[in-house]
Amino acid sequence: MRQHHLDPCRRAVVFHLDRVYSQREGITSVYRIMETHNCTFGMTSPRRIQEIKVYSQKLNLDLKQLQAPRRQCCDILPSSSEKLMEINIRACHEEELVYKRP
Repeated sequence: MRQHHLDPCRRAVVFHLDRVYSQREGITSVYRIMETHNCTFGMTSPRRIQEIKVYSQKLNLDLKQLQAPRRQCCDILPSSSEKLMEINIRACHEEELVYKRP
């Protein structure tokens, strides 16, 4: 198990579920970082992100979505802000393993 570092700037970044809402198009889950410290960090640090939005489709309980093997893949969407990460969860395509957007 990872030790809890005494320096708050060296601790793992943890996001907490803030809210979930359901719409006709699907479900949106919003996660927020709860701790704020005066830490310096680089451009690629996950500490720059303040909010993560996850979009997913509603499961239709009478379809093959419940049959094995069921896998889900995700796309990291282009974001309008450096403080926001948006993720779309979807069914995997045939034989899909990893896809990186150009």
